[in-house]
This record gives sequence, C-alpha cells and structure tokens, in this order.
Amino acid sequence: MRYIFRTVFGLMLFGMLAMPLHADSDAALHIRTLLNQGQPDKAIADARKQLTHTDLTEQERKTLFELVAQAEIMIASARHYEDVSQAVAAINTLIQEFPHQVNEPKLLAQIIDLYWKQNALEEAQASILDLQNRFPNTPEAQQSILTLGKIHFIHHHYADARSEFLRYALQVDTHSPQGREVRLWTAMVDYEEKRFAQALPVFEYIFQVQPDLITTQDNIYARFIQLLRIQGKNRQALWHSRAFLKQYKTSTHTPEIRLLQADLLLTLPKPPFEDIARVYALLADREAGTTVGKQAFMRKLMIQTRDKTTYRDIKPAIIALKRMANRNQLSIIEDEALWHEGALWEKVARLDAKHAPKAAGEAALKQLSQAEKSEDKHIANQAKKLGMRAFERQINQFIQQNKWLEAITLWRRFPNFRPPLQASAQLRFDIAIGLRQLMEYEQAERMLRNLQQQA
Repeated sequence: MRYIFRTVFGLMLFGMLAMPLHADSDAALHIRTLLNQGQPDKAIADARKQLTHTDLTEQERKTLFELVAQAEIMIASARHYEDVSQAVAAINTLIQEFPHQVNEPKLLAQIIDLYWKQNALEEAQASILDLQNRFPNTPEAQQSILTLGKIHFIHHHYADARSEFLRYALQVDTHSPQGREVRLWTAMVDYEEKRFAQALPVFEYIFQVQPDLITTQDNIYARFIQLLRIQGKNRQALWHSRAFLKQYKTSTHTPEIRLLQADLLLTLPKPPFEDIARVYALLADREAGTTVGKQAFMRKLMIQTRDKTTYRDIKPAIIALKRMANRNQLSIIEDEALWHEGALWEKVARLDAKHAPKAAGEAALKQLSQAEKSEDKHIANQAKKLGMRAFERQINQFIQQNKWLEAITLWRRFPNFRPPLQASAQLRFDIAIGLRQLMEYEQAERMLRNLQQQA
C-alpha cells in the first residue's frame, strides 16, 4: 500500500512540474524560491525550461526573463564580478524581448554597474555614452556622469575627470551624499595634480561628516593617509595608518601604508628602531622589485648604518645605494638613493676623514645637489637642508686651513647650497678675502660692496 501511494504521488508531482505554469505568480514564486535558497543556477535552468512553453502569457515571459537576469547578476556577484558577460547578456535579452515594457535606462545603469565592478572600464564607458546619448534627461544618465569621471580619473585623464565631476556637481546638492562624493573625487584629482593644500581640507571634512566614503575604499583611504603625511600631520597619519592596516590586510595599498607607518614611527621621540628595521626588511623582501620594496631596502640600510662611524663599516651601504641609483635612473628611487648616498658620504667625511676618500665631501654635495632637484618635496627639502649644512661645514674647514682655492671652488660649484645673505655675512667676507688671495680683485670688491649695502 505504501509503495502504491509513493508511486501515485511521484506521478502526480511529475505531472505538476511538467505542466506549464500559466499563472504569473506561480511561475515567479517557483523561481524566486530557488533564488532565495541560493540556487541561481537551478533558477536559470528552470526558468529557461518554462520559457520553452508556447502558451505563456507575455507578462509571464517578461517575469521569467527578469528573474534570469537577476539570477545571472547573483552568480556574477558571488564570483566577485570576474566575468559579467552572462549577466549583461541576460539584461540585453530582456531589453530586446520587451523594448517597450521595461525601464531601459535603469537596465543600462545595471550594465554599467556590472562593467564597473568587473573593472571593464572601456565597456563601462561605452555603455555610459550610449545611455547619455539615448536617455540624456534621466536620473540614470545624470548618475553616470560621476562614474564617467571616475573612469577618466583611473586612466589619469585628470582634466577630463575634473570636467565630469564639475558637470555632476552642478546637478546635485552640495550637502547631499552625492554632493559629498563628487567633492571627494574632485579632491582626489587635486591630490594627483599635487594641489595638496586644496585637497586636504576636503578629505578632512568628508571624514568628519561621512567617514565611510573614505574608509570603505582602500584607494581613497590610502591617499588620505599619504596626504596627511605630506601636509605634516604625522600624528593623524600614524593613527589612520594603524586603522587602515587593521582593516585592509591584503589590499594592493597595504605595502605602501605599512612603509609609511614605519617612516612615521621614525619621527617619534623614541623610535623603535629594531621593529622599524624588521618592517623595512620584510617589505624589501616581499615587495622586491617594486617601488615600495626598493624604498624599504634603502631605508633599512640607513637604519643599519645609523650608529656606524667608520668608512669601512659604511662603505657597503654606499656601494648598494650607488647601484640602486644607477639601476633606477630618472625615477623617485634614484632621487632617494642619491639623497641617502650623499648623507653617508658627508657622514664619513665628517667622522672618518682619515680613512675616507679625499673626495668624500665633494661626493656628498654632488649627490645631494642632484637629489635636491627631486619632484618629491620631502626628498628635495631634506637634501637641501643636509646639503647646506655639509656645504657650510666643508667651506669653513677650508677657510680655517687657509685652503682658499678649495673654498672658492666649492663656493662657485654649489651656489644652491649657499646660506642666505642675511645669515652669512662673515662667510661672505671670508670668501671675499679668499678671492683677493687668488687675485680676483674685481669679484672680491663686488662682494664687499654687497655686504656694505646689507649692513
């Protein structure tokens, strides 16, 4: 009896599944149940099976196509948008099948969002232009302006990005979430164009009123931290670097923020040198060949030589830095290598002149003079400060030893390191004396007249 009951029930269920679902609610309920159960593949298969029935109503067909598109989007999302082609195809099919019954601008906006999340920027841009050309006055077209600006930003077309952000900003309330987002992206353009003073107040305001706009996007959060460091707000930068590293352990920006954090720890009154050196060593190893890895390697060398005073102990680091500069010409890496190499040459010239090469001091000024031209303001400023100190020490030493030719040669060769006129009257007077000693009377008299005028 139990066997007969199971057989009859199974035949009845098979007949029910085989029958076309005429009621739209029944068809939708079946597919939506599968979606809610997390079975989008099964939902798609069953929906397409239902679509083979010829006696479905137009509304039933439309609903099934919508649910197929929804399921494909779920699959793309679960796979982190690695491939959105099936989802895009399902949406396009829905548009083609029911051109007058769907909200096409809204569906096109979904396609744009899928391409954006896949990082298929060319396809996203083409879809945006299509949306804006065909449906220019819709909310979706307006919102796509912001996305188009972001695409230009990613492609480093900052003028185009700024133009799109301005166009979008004119259509939204400045104090709305949309207004704050476009202000933030405009500040991102300022950052990339090195308008740091203009960018920082916007970042700080956004962080105060809507911090998630910054902290939920690693690329924006990383720039905010870098910006704080550039503008000298080290304490805030250090706090945010810790928060960033706690939140983003495997981000592409994690190495640069870890490097920045180590740099900031060096500015503390009592830096944990051993811990910092370990971070530099780790980054130099794991990020070898990258900008971060090379920077970490050089900074590790500088920590390792901080207590060394002899040319013999410092020479290997000088050689390594010279090699680094030669292999990375016309780059920020070369600039930093020249700065550090110059610092070490000056160190051995000052502390171990007996064993250092005679040209150590000159080598220091030469490397620091090149590093001073760096586009990186921090490197340029540090090279300038160290170069001026080294220049003044060396030239005063030559003057005390009555080595007038060497003093005058140094004065002429490195004018960029001469101290300001108001703070170097005695030095300039000594240089005038040296010029007279070398029988260059005209130049000596000119210097003396200038000093009299400044007195």
